[in-house]
Amino acid sequence: MQKTGGEVKKSADRAVHSVKDTAGHVADSVRSTGQAAADRIHHVTDTARKGAKETEAAAHDKVKGAKKDAARGASNWADDAEQGINRAAEQTKKGVDETAGVSKSAVQGVRRNAQD
Repeated sequence: MQKTGGEVKKSADRAVHSVKDTAGHVADSVRSTGQAAADRIHHVTDTARKGAKETEAAAHDKVKGAKKDAARGASNWADDAEQGINRAAEQTKKGVDETAGVSKSAVQGVRRNAQD
């Protein structure tokens, strides 16, 4: 049985239509897969950016805290040093006063002995 020209044309049209439908489905699938991949890449990129910003902020806070701790430590050390210097000055003054008192007493004693 041979097909007529019209039947062959209808069969060819159906085949072309079927191929076009399949190609359209494949194209849609590729597009949605590509879009999903692009969305995922965008999400990963955003997450990485946020993580970098948070890490930078945390590092900045750590540096700021370290600076404050160092300044506090230096201030405490300076206060301790100042107190030590003041104590040493007081002790030196007491020593000088005591030495002066002993010297004065000794001079008075020598004078008394000389007068006697």
